[in-house]
Amino acid sequence: MAFTAPWEAITLLLTDPWLRQAWLALAVAALAAAPCGVLLVTRRMSLMGDAMSHAILPGVATGYLLAGFSLPAITVGGLVAGVAVAWAAGWASRNTALFEDATLAGFQLSALALGILLITAQGNPTDVMHLLFGSVLALDRATLGFIVATAAVTLLTLVVCRRAIAFEWFDSETFRRLDTRASARTYYLTLAVIVAMMVAVFQALGALLGLTLLMLPALTARLWANRLLPTFVTAASIGAAGSTIGLCAALAGDWPPGPAVAATLSLGYLVSLFFAPYGLWRRRHPSPKHRVA
Repeated sequence: MAFTAPWEAITLLLTDPWLRQAWLALAVAALAAAPCGVLLVTRRMSLMGDAMSHAILPGVATGYLLAGFSLPAITVGGLVAGVAVAWAAGWASRNTALFEDATLAGFQLSALALGILLITAQGNPTDVMHLLFGSVLALDRATLGFIVATAAVTLLTLVVCRRAIAFEWFDSETFRRLDTRASARTYYLTLAVIVAMMVAVFQALGALLGLTLLMLPALTARLWANRLLPTFVTAASIGAAGSTIGLCAALAGDWPPGPAVAATLSLGYLVSLFFAPYGLWRRRHPSPKHRVA
């Protein structure tokens, strides 16, 4: 059934318990996923988000083949596979001549190939689509609880370890010289938190579209703010607002919710790319103090 009036979609979102649950899951996930995306953007590791979205596929597929759509099996499988790939790529970049983007590209392609082989081995087309693109409107209370708990742990970790994370993320060479073990612990802890948040987002938007909730708000926020804390807040706000607008648009247009949310966040990014203070508008219309004589 299609809803042509936007207020009807908003009313349904507020009154229907399943839609309200999906809305809460997306909004909470965005609040924690967007700051993780900001860390990847500032470290110039945006490819890592894409790599991790593919890295969790083998673990998720293994959990699905063993136990079906079981939250514990899929979660554990995704976490193990994602953390293993992220840590392996991090270890390779810190101990070989390859940079982080190169190691991530290698592990990403390997994990993607293995994941697709596993999920197509025994899964029917509907199950494959759910694993790849999510089914946010079918979330149960257990999955919602997992998303909320993961988001809370992620935000708590970022707040408690903010000094060490900032030191490692912005001046890792100095941190390594001062305390190699502490630098490595902080690096791998941050990767583990990001992977955990990616697995939580996967529960709602799948392995492919989940990346949009991590990266697009972060990229958009970077065009509006140039300091870390304002960028965190802006990214989280954009993610939550984009999820809400996208879900309402899906209800109004009778569209699939995952692609609608992704398209909404993409539209915000494209508009910001042209008109945000740190986008193309500033380059074409610089302030007087930035003009070249």
